[in-house]
Amino acid sequence: ARARFPSDEKLTILQAMLADLEGDGDTARGTLDHLSFARAGEPSPRLVYAQVSLAQIAELSKTLEPQVAARAPAFAVAWRQVLGKGKR
Repeated sequence: ARARFPSDEKLTILQAMLADLEGDGDTARGTLDHLSFARAGEPSPRLVYAQVSLAQIAELSKTLEPQVAARAPAFAVAWRQVLGKGKR
């Protein structure tokens, strides 16, 4: 896994823990020496990958707006039917 994801912090920590449990403290320390942590104020890579850019949101809005407008009348009819039956 470390060969496939060399910059994965969790895998690095797990590899160091395994070396330590096996009694190889030098390897554990060496593994952790190469670990770089995010500095204060920097977003984590997982947070960055999970965020959608404003350009992507704008593009999605352009695609969805006509669909919403086309379906609004049918939604309004369905909503009135539900309200007429006393369900909310």
